[in-house]
Amino acid sequence: MCYVKEPIRGFYLDKINKNKKIERNARAEDDAAISKKNFIKASLDNVRNLYNIPTARYILIASFLKNFGGMIVSSFLPIFFGSNFP
Repeated sequence: MCYVKEPIRGFYLDKINKNKKIERNARAEDDAAISKKNFIKASLDNVRNLYNIPTARYILIASFLKNFGGMIVSSFLPIFFGSNFP
């Protein structure tokens, strides 16, 4: 890790792909400037994009259910055992 350096990004791209990458970066910078002005709209757009990906959507739903189950166990189990086994 100390001796091997990361190559310069885009060094091995041909001219067409370099131009596409430059255009993409310019669009991303424009989108970033717009999102700074309207943070709520940009956040909602990002969440909408996240839910359009099925794998990400299923992971978010599963993590919600796992955390919800953990909350139920940690909140109500001591009350249940305390009332049933004094």
